[in-house]
Amino acid sequence: MKHNSILTLIALMLAPLAALHATEQAQSWPKWQQSRVALDRHFAVEEFRIHFALTGTAALPVADQADSDHDGVPDKIQDIARQFVTARRCFVEVLGLRH
Repeated sequence: MKHNSILTLIALMLAPLAALHATEQAQSWPKWQQSRVALDRHFAVEEFRIHFALTGTAALPVADQADSDHDGVPDKIQDIARQFVTARRCFVEVLGLRH
């Protein structure tokens, strides 16, 4: 029990340092890459991963945040994922292009 308490204390002490390091690291990135930090959510389907945010400067517009099936992923993001999968299938299976 004492061992777990010590580990918890160390983790609590190091957490602010880790957050500071992450912030400093993000600020040292090129300007175009800094906004990617704000994309705190993702949705993966097959080999596609779509990154998005619901808050902040990079957030989806409120009109595009509707989530009719209440699974935590906006319908707009699910629609984009379906379009990617459909396009890939069209290129690979219909047109015979290599994947």
